Amino acid sequence: MQERVVYFLGAGFSQPRGLPVMSNFIDKSKELYRLNPKDHDFVEILSKIASTAIATKYFKADLNNIEEILSILEMSGELEPQPEEGESTVESFRKYIADVISAYTPPIEPVQQIEGRGDWGEYVFGDDSVWKDYGQFVASLHNLTIGMYEKGGHPYLGWQQTRNTETRYDVISLNYDCVLETVCDFLNRHSQHAEYSLRFQRTESDTSASELGLPWLAKLHGSVDKPEDIIPPTWSKTLDKAIKEQWRVAHQLLSEANHIRVLGYSLPTSDAYVQYLLKSSLVRAERETFVPLKTFHVITLDSDGKTLDRYKGFVNFRGFQFANIKIEKYFQRIEPEKERSSTGRRGVEFQFITLEDTHSEFMQEYGTQS
Repeated sequence: MQERVVYFLGAGFSQPRGLPVMSNFIDKSKELYRLNPKDHDFVEILSKIASTAIATKYFKADLNNIEEILSILEMSGELEPQPEEGESTVESFRKYIADVISAYTPPIEPVQQIEGRGDWGEYVFGDDSVWKDYGQFVASLHNLTIGMYEKGGHPYLGWQQTRNTETRYDVISLNYDCVLETVCDFLNRHSQHAEYSLRFQRTESDTSASELGLPWLAKLHGSVDKPEDIIPPTWSKTLDKAIKEQWRVAHQLLSEANHIRVLGYSLPTSDAYVQYLLKSSLVRAERETFVPLKTFHVITLDSDGKTLDRYKGFVNFRGFQFANIKIEKYFQRIEPEKERSSTGRRGVEFQFITLEDTHSEFMQEYGTQS
């Protein structure tokens, strides 16, 4: 019977790519504005952020944490009279968040004439080692084979997906960025492939993705490619229709999971809703899907010295393991199998089919049980 694995991604998952997190988001946006004031119109929002310093005259406040700052501003926007014209507070937050994150997500730069290189396998995802790490992770989720093929005497890079009958992967993300989607888009543009595009299933209406067995990607806080759906990191996390679909899908995926793998998420106390989502999904699993949860693995750096304790206080399950380590170490362990190409093809093929063995070995080496 096919095992169902759900990867649950926090901010630490994308941090190696240089993306801002809650604690440095404001500083990164200020730097972005300083370098490109014409491209990033943050004057009004940064002015509002600066105004919240008044609160520190009376109360303790972390003015470096975007969640606390935007929550103060949103409360004011909800309760104080606002001008009839112009953007709402929430709309301005959404644009601000999308602009900053998009600016800090660099494109994958292709290596020119990769077809002529004997070591082409090292440069499938460009010559950036960080993008290579994410690329190999995405390729593993899709069970890809990437090879150098030949047609009409001309070599070309191509990929093909095969259905994994033993393991299905799906992803739930708390992040706004499009790191995973960027890898798919890069492969679609710079290699030849099947009749369909490589992607994650993002909506229930994408029935073709479901029929092809493509992994789900449920984004609980919205995504920068759809700024209108972004849920700002504030006290009021209202779920509109589009985001409710993402939460409904995530709830379903978790209730059907045999294995939940948390990457780069510290389980902050302010995110009680995440705990409720996980608990609710397991109630559903026991009541409706009858799928046993076998493992709950967490891979994240315990940067505040309290992350492991928070997980221990939350997870009451024998299958729990915690690896206190940078997420880059996990990515770097993912390597494809190299196979000699069949007749009529050039060189070798790289088969991204070793994720289960890699994960098991990684947790045996770094994982600690409660």
